[in-house]
Amino acid sequence: MPTLEAASTSPLKDKYLEAVRSRENSEREIKSLKVQLKMAEETRDSVRRDLMDAHRRFREGEEAKETQRKENMDLRRTLKDEEMEKMSLEKTVGELREKVKRVESEKIELRGSNEELEKKLRLCDDARAKATTEAMDLRARLSEVDAQRLETRRELQESLRQVYNFITFIVYAVIVL
Repeated sequence: MPTLEAASTSPLKDKYLEAVRSRENSEREIKSLKVQLKMAEETRDSVRRDLMDAHRRFREGEEAKETQRKENMDLRRTLKDEEMEKMSLEKTVGELREKVKRVESEKIELRGSNEELEKKLRLCDDARAKATTEAMDLRARLSEVDAQRLETRRELQESLRQVYNFITFIVYAVIVL
């Protein structure tokens, strides 16, 4: 049978051993908790960095969105300006076509007038051939008429050259536009 002294040391020893075990368990738990705390802090830091990165990317996305919005507005403005210019050019082309039609009509009229003048000139030449027997004053008058005719013909040819150049310019402008 255990002695009283042995009996009294045994519960103390047990308590001591239990306290040592409890302390060792507590130390292990503290180490484990410290590791968990360190991991939690690293996770927190990582999440914080990720959050800051996400905020940065969000700001960049917002800035990119605003830049894109401004570019879209500029493009819409440019498109509207281009459409207005196109309408203006179409109007100008229409006006030029009308002018070309008028010039063509005038050209046809001038051709008719020119043919008529050519006929008259031929008649004048015929009359001159028949009038060789007429008096000197008629010859002098005929020379004046002939000089006027040549001047008229030169003016007419110059006018026709100008009309032709003008029509060529308009046709070229219409083709280019």
